[in-house]
Amino acid sequence: MDKLQKQLDHMLKDTKYWKPKDTFKDFVNDIFHKVRAGKTLSQKQKKIINTAVKRYSKFYHRQKNPDFREKTDKLVSKIELVTKTLMMCGYTMDYEHDAKIFLDSVKKQARRSGTISEKQVSALNKMYKRFLKRVQKIA
Repeated sequence: MDKLQKQLDHMLKDTKYWKPKDTFKDFVNDIFHKVRAGKTLSQKQKKIINTAVKRYSKFYHRQKNPDFREKTDKLVSKIELVTKTLMMCGYTMDYEHDAKIFLDSVKKQARRSGTISEKQVSALNKMYKRFLKRVQKIA
């Protein structure tokens, strides 16, 4: 098994890297099978695959970095605090469900990339304040 084949195999098996129903993963998988069958790739395919491998390598090494993991864990714990506060509020099931979907998506992004946007930070702060106010009102 040559180097490219090993890289593609490792990349395709990493479930943390791929989003559900990712069409680019299908493309990479097709290229992997071509390489495995011994077929030659066009210059354009080689360029795309090399870029994909470099991008994956950056993602992989960032995930293994202790500083990155610490920063990510801290961010995720803050999002989980907002989620716990939401569950103590006693909102309707529909409202809780919708808010939980948003919080889960932000948490997933935070775990994947280690960052969230300023708008997401602002939304989380507003939600936390609103939830905390409601909890204090109930108590």
